[in-house]
Amino acid sequence: MRLTDSAFNPPSFGRWFIWGMPLSGKTSLGKKLKKIIPFPVFDLDKELEKRFQKTVPEIFETEGEEAFRKKETEMLWSIIKDNPTFIIIAGGGTPCYENNDQLMLSAGNCIFMHTSMDEILRRSKEMDMDRPLLATNPQKRLSELYKKRLPVYQKAHAEFFSEKEGLDYFRDLPKS
Repeated sequence: MRLTDSAFNPPSFGRWFIWGMPLSGKTSLGKKLKKIIPFPVFDLDKELEKRFQKTVPEIFETEGEEAFRKKETEMLWSIIKDNPTFIIIAGGGTPCYENNDQLMLSAGNCIFMHTSMDEILRRSKEMDMDRPLLATNPQKRLSELYKKRLPVYQKAHAEFFSEKEGLDYFRDLPKS
């Protein structure tokens, strides 16, 4: 079923977390969901940028990754605490730091936007990369991150195979 199908019945309640590698389609899916979901959809990176008046690359550059991860965790907690229902589009590293995976797994339904390494690398060659962790040798860095993060991502309640099903599909949602 496609997100645009009239028969698609989006969740009307709950807490949903979408996580996966950079370039897996999380942000694109979030933009589509904002149009049809009756509750807030938060892109964690965008929320951080609004709160701290800096881009994610600027935070990395001026404060370092550790400070960024602390801010990211604080933002995650804040959204969870202040909103009874939501979808959070997590940054690629969000579930991999500060026990955020356990927080999200216990606070709602987690969906892993699963995209093969080949597809991520193909997408990286087509895009202008403004991502702090991918500034130098993005293909090599993406491969390293994929190997490191995949076991964490696979803890999600459901997987969405973005390259196979396309971003118009949203299958295998856990029942709430």
